[in-house]
Amino acid sequence: SEGGAASASGSAGGPAGHGARGARGKRFKAMAASRDPEALIESLEEELSRAERDLLLAHLRGPNDFPRTLAACDFARWARKYNFTRPRAALLTAERDLEVAFLDLRGAGAASYTYLPTPSGCGGAGSRDECGAGAAGDGGSAGRPQSVSTQSVTVLAYDPDTGAGDLHHLLEGGGQGGGLGLGPLPGEPFDVALVSQTLEHLYDPARALRGLLGRLAPGGFFFTSVPALSIPHMAPFHFASFTPMGLAVLLEAAGFEVLELGQWGNADYASKLLRSKSWPSFGELDRPIENDPGVPCALWALARRPPL
Repeated sequence: SEGGAASASGSAGGPAGHGARGARGKRFKAMAASRDPEALIESLEEELSRAERDLLLAHLRGPNDFPRTLAACDFARWARKYNFTRPRAALLTAERDLEVAFLDLRGAGAASYTYLPTPSGCGGAGSRDECGAGAAGDGGSAGRPQSVSTQSVTVLAYDPDTGAGDLHHLLEGGGQGGGLGLGPLPGEPFDVALVSQTLEHLYDPARALRGLLGRLAPGGFFFTSVPALSIPHMAPFHFASFTPMGLAVLLEAAGFEVLELGQWGNADYASKLLRSKSWPSFGELDRPIENDPGVPCALWALARRPPL
């Protein structure tokens, strides 16, 4: 797509998929050495609400991996562009991922949250009420409507100690009889699946992606973010990094239609990452807004299951 081409090329002048186009591109060039988080958020996405801007600013000012903020900005833009901000059924691998804040899940009451595998202390397929969980900043189940739910959310988390929640087995009846501890996934196909910072921890990501495709409704959307440059972590469950083309081909080979690709990176981030053995935050970078397409460090993509 046009947006995907711009994102994948890492157009000179701006971070992620925001290329140097007209006045906006000149603004990016003028800000290349800027370290003002408010100016950065202002330049990235004009359609953000005040609450969304505040969330991103808090993320930028904290000890968080900087490109994760850029990925969330693109996710917010793409969710509006493709009209999936309010999914009927959503699959998440981490309820606290920053991108989740840009989905409107107000129609998902506490009882419509399913946690698989069931966290300890929850009975059956853990609901939000039973497990006392809540996304960052939402106040837990108390802030959710308690009337009839019009949306459902499934949170699928991997437990490396037991193998429960293994994404490699999504097409095998949710793990029933396989000792994976999933129980059956909800019968309703998902409209959106959000799987960030996960594919690099799968020994067979192609198999997992085919399973995710099979759990999506026709036309359903899949978002992922992955490292292009990383340091070993979560060992021994760290298997790969990706190139922009490698991620796109992997998604297409699994049957997805790739709609958008984003990337960000520069030599400053790469050097600090490798020297410190930790992920640099916005405040630790000398030129955080500079995106060098020749030094990709972080990637993200939006794909969908082809419509019928």
